[in-house]
Amino acid sequence: MMNIKYLARVNFYGLMLDVYGENEQSIVNNDTRFLAVDVARLIDFSKDSNGYYRTGRMIENVDDDEKEECILTIQNMDGQVGHGG
Repeated sequence: MMNIKYLARVNFYGLMLDVYGENEQSIVNNDTRFLAVDVARLIDFSKDSNGYYRTGRMIENVDDDEKEECILTIQNMDGQVGHGG
């Protein structure tokens, strides 16, 4: 499993999108990752009765070679690092 970190927030057709990758070179190499929930929000994918995007259903429709589980390294304002998965 790849370790990735937050790289940048970009404006994508008027919607803000967080970009993730191994390092800053990932952007140059076009080797970036996105959270499924952010993609669901961008394409306004189906929501459940509570208003949450059905990311699981969306991911089922993505080819296996187009999706990847990663370990996300998160650094807070104090410089402390945590991991999400």
